[in-house]
Parts: sequence; C-alpha cells; structure tokens
Amino acid sequence: MYTRKVYLPLHIVVAEYAAGASCKILAKRFNVANRTICRQLISVGVKIRSRYSYDRSGGLFDGDRSYRKYGLKHQYGLSKQDYEHLLYLQGDGCKICGDIADKRFGLHVDHDHKTGKIRGLLCKNCNYGLGQFKDDAKRLERAAQYLLENV
Repeated sequence: MYTRKVYLPLHIVVAEYAAGASCKILAKRFNVANRTICRQLISVGVKIRSRYSYDRSGGLFDGDRSYRKYGLKHQYGLSKQDYEHLLYLQGDGCKICGDIADKRFGLHVDHDHKTGKIRGLLCKNCNYGLGQFKDDAKRLERAAQYLLENV
C-alpha cells in the first residue's frame, strides 16, 4: 500500500500547537490525518497533550490543561486551591461517610441544582445516593426510618 509523503511547515505546526491548537484542528487546517500531525510533532520531541491529561500515577491536577481542573473551574467556579481547601476542611474525605478521597479521581462536588451553591465534596456512592433520592431530605428521612425499622 502506498502512503503519500506529506511535507508540512513544521515550524508553523509546532508554534501553533504550542499556542494551544490541537492535532485535530491542525489536521483540518493542513488537510491531513490527525495521526500525521501527531507523528510529526513527536518526531521533533514535542509531548502530545491528551484531551484528558490527568497523570495516571495519581493526582487530579497534574498538567495545566487537565480535564478535571477545567471542569471544576468552569462548572463550579472552583480553582485547584479552592478544591484542595474544601478537601482539607473535610479531613480529606467524603462529607457524609468520611471515606478518604480516591487519589486518581478525587471526590465529587455536590451542589444544589437550583441555586448552584456548593454543599461539599462527596464520594461516588454518597453522591449517586443523593441523586437517586433526588436531593429530597424527606425521602432520605423515610429511607433511614425504613432501614431502622427493618434491621
């Protein structure tokens, strides 16, 4: 199978990638495949950014462009320092059950869906549990009463 040789203005590709353009955007601009752009960048020693660039060895905010950091800032208005401060205030654990935060994914930001006010940081199970009860305190009280009566 024949593959055509592609000659790209590498200095332009590297400069635009460094300025924040993705391989996908550059590939469209130069009418080539994404992998072609990525291979060219790798060949000159540029580290390719992942869309979800969290550090797999653990750590929520490794890398300036991490997906987690972006989500916290834009969804909840939380900076890295705000999140870590909340985590510290809660003793590095879930506000409901106290389980220690998962090192890779951390805790979920619990917030009031009507007002957007942040209530605390919860583990996955507690966060999903509140969601299943539709954040209704009366339902939770009835469920707790049911468990107490039937244990």
